[in-house]
Amino acid sequence: MKDKKQKKNSGKLLWAIIAVVLIAAAALAIFLPKMLEADTKPVSASDVAVTDENQSCYTVEVYAEGEEVCKTDIAIVEGVNLIDAMAAAITEDGGVVYSDGAYGAYITSICGHSEDAEKSMYWTFTINDQYVNEGASSCYPKEGDKVVFSLDVLTW
Repeated sequence: MKDKKQKKNSGKLLWAIIAVVLIAAAALAIFLPKMLEADTKPVSASDVAVTDENQSCYTVEVYAEGEEVCKTDIAIVEGVNLIDAMAAAITEDGGVVYSDGAYGAYITSICGHSEDAEKSMYWTFTINDQYVNEGASSCYPKEGDKVVFSLDVLTW
């Protein structure tokens, strides 16, 4: 009797495992292509260029040690995050230099102005005068937003 019960329970367990695997495979089949598409979408300067005064856009201002080094309007393109849009739009003096890390894009230089660990100078950014709790690779500014990047001495 015990063997029959164990066989029946192990059969139920096997079907439960198969069901979970099939659900996970279906979810991957649905969502993975969308995730890969968002991560690999190439962005060019013409994609983010503001060509019409009625076009939805946001403004990016860049300051190094209190001095404005560049300012540009960036067109809002669905699925394009802040770092990719900036890298396409800001090309003068070396453009935007960053590396992809565990927490997203890590900006080291904008328009030839680089962070300096010895001086504790690092990049920070705000949107509409509010510090953002996410990185530029996870950020999607909205129409009319003012994004300000500042290279300043940070004291902890």
